[in-house]
Amino acid sequence: MMQSDLYKKHVQIEQENSHFKLPSLARKWGRGLMLFAIITLLLVYAQNIFAQQGNTGTKAENELPVIPQPVQATEVYNGGQVAHFLWDNKVELVFEIEGNNAVTKEDQNAMRSFIQGRLSLLRGGQWPLKVTSRKNGASTGNNQSPAKAAKILLTLEEVDGENKDHGKGTYHIEMNPGLVHISAGHPQGLFYGLNTLMQIGLDQPSNGNGYAMNIPCWNISDQPALGWRGFMLDESRHFFGNDKGKQLLDWMAFYKLNYFHWHLTDAPGWRLSIKEY
Repeated sequence: MMQSDLYKKHVQIEQENSHFKLPSLARKWGRGLMLFAIITLLLVYAQNIFAQQGNTGTKAENELPVIPQPVQATEVYNGGQVAHFLWDNKVELVFEIEGNNAVTKEDQNAMRSFIQGRLSLLRGGQWPLKVTSRKNGASTGNNQSPAKAAKILLTLEEVDGENKDHGKGTYHIEMNPGLVHISAGHPQGLFYGLNTLMQIGLDQPSNGNGYAMNIPCWNISDQPALGWRGFMLDESRHFFGNDKGKQLLDWMAFYKLNYFHWHLTDAPGWRLSIKEY
């Protein structure tokens, strides 16, 4: 499945889960076109402003189903074949802890909730995901072999090639059949790394088990080209509602956009019901 196929899948899901309240004619013809236009703009914008241009090294090719494409990506081979990491209901998210350089419990739970929500929406069902912590440098008990429960290890540390202007989104991924190691200098980078891993997995067939993704292994280095990667929702003449706004925020996060411009009015008039006023 190529990038366009991943995009079409997401448009279809958004159409099925849309809750626009429009007149009958607009509801019949306008809802799908409106969603198509919004998500098209979001994806094109994300692809163009996140991907770094002019870097040395191996660029990710089109067969990597990630939007936007990472700066660098190399497939991992094992015995002459592409290695795979099995993400099933036994996978653990392991956050490394070392002094103040640790991901807060709030951020840990937020990442888990977001991942579970995206996987449930795009893959179906409920995805159990255990979150644990360990001291930095402790053994994972899981190297190249996937025999035991696989782990996704997230580490906050100094990362090479971090952009000083907007390096919060910089991350590195190293994968083998038993372990995915995502490292970043900021929790935002860890979150982006998880999104990249999830996009690769969502492109893979379930092999008869909807709660498992056999993910091809990649070593990835990525960072945004711009610090401000925004999307605007104009509701000055038609209010889409709270649920639709939350859906757009989730898709923005999924595609690594980081600023939401909520355009509420073209005039002094205020169109939100606020009891205090």
